[in-house]
Amino acid sequence: MANRKTLQALVRCNQLSLWLSTHLTDLLEKLDLVDDDDDETYELPLRDYFVIQYADMLLMSNPGYWEIGCDYLSGCGAQGVGRIREILRRTSLGLESSGRARQTSDTTTPFAEEQDCEMNTAANEPLETTNAIIKVAAEHGLEDERREICRVSLWEVSLVCKGISSCCSYSWPLYGSSR
Repeated sequence: MANRKTLQALVRCNQLSLWLSTHLTDLLEKLDLVDDDDDETYELPLRDYFVIQYADMLLMSNPGYWEIGCDYLSGCGAQGVGRIREILRRTSLGLESSGRARQTSDTTTPFAEEQDCEMNTAANEPLETTNAIIKVAAEHGLEDERREICRVSLWEVSLVCKGISSCCSYSWPLYGSSR
């Protein structure tokens, strides 16, 4: 009976705050105080249901939270890994847009050297995003996604680097599989 009340309380918490219900359910499950095996209201365990809902809410509020969303989803079994796969496929590498900014810059100004330095720093951000996406894919055993991200990022870099040798000097680790 106490377990039923716990489940009802968690559902009520969810009506008040998704953050609260997600984190409270996670804590209570770790203490073995949530047993929702008999409850068929949700297709997933209650904890996974709340965590997936919370990760979706994070991503809808700010797509830049994709890494945080993946962290939450990583504890949700096959369902979570499937969602991570979708997130990685949708996350923009941003390489093409950073290259356009580099190619259209005015390098004839007296401060061209300083501008180039700033653009190189700005160009690192998409590479860092690409590294992070590749790393998340590797951490979750998403080898096909990792390969596709590497292929697309190399293709985008080759488009950006037409005639710009300094851009092509960037390198980033392509996390290999353990096979």
